[in-house]
Amino acid sequence: MIRSTLGASTRFRPVLIVALALFACAAFSVGCASTVEEREFYDEGETTTLLRTRLAGGEPIERGFQHPAEISKERLRRILSTIRVRFDKPFLDPEEKPAIARAILPDVSRALSESLAAANPNEEIALSALRKSRRFGVFTEETLTTFVAYVKDDLLTISLSRVDWNLSNLRASSANKPQLPKPRLGEKQMDFAIVPSPDYRPAGQQAVAIRYADPRWDVEDRASRNASEPAQTQADSEEQAEEAEDASTDVSPPTP
Repeated sequence: MIRSTLGASTRFRPVLIVALALFACAAFSVGCASTVEEREFYDEGETTTLLRTRLAGGEPIERGFQHPAEISKERLRRILSTIRVRFDKPFLDPEEKPAIARAILPDVSRALSESLAAANPNEEIALSALRKSRRFGVFTEETLTTFVAYVKDDLLTISLSRVDWNLSNLRASSANKPQLPKPRLGEKQMDFAIVPSPDYRPAGQQAVAIRYADPRWDVEDRASRNASEPAQTQADSEEQAEEAEDASTDVSPPTP
């Protein structure tokens, strides 16, 4: 009799698990039956964007983004230039660098500006940018930087997925042109952390939220603030040195 009871319990356990999973999907209404719809928008040089919508039951999920958003490429360039990341390496000092390399910053800023202006309130922007540089005059190195962006509650959120990710392993593993990995919200694709800064607030380990309309991003205010903040001036000097190095090695086509 005891064996019979235990057997029945075991047989019905998978059914119970499935029922609970279905209940969770219905209760939280996100994820289980959701799909993604992407439309290509920007494709110039080595920079591309996708406008991505999440669907449930074939209908767009309302995201409440403040799109379309008008943010100039000049303002975005100043904003993006302040974001820095840190790579922790075993037995070595941590490496800090700009999240968006100076060599691709103009193209990325323009692509993001145009994409935010074209997106609807349910679309996030998935941006990918390739950077090519020649090292020691012998070979060309390709790296990939990707992130997802959107505007909500008067904040521009940048959720980074990859920063200067080397494509050599991906190229070597495929005889044909490989499919580049896409950035996705909430998916950690590379091991790094955001460097804290008064210019933005953290929105997760690899994301930042910025008040993009703040006067600090105006040209005059930005210049005066840099003059009064030695730490920021030092960071700018480091980035200028990196820009000079990129200019001497970069083989990407010039920005029109």
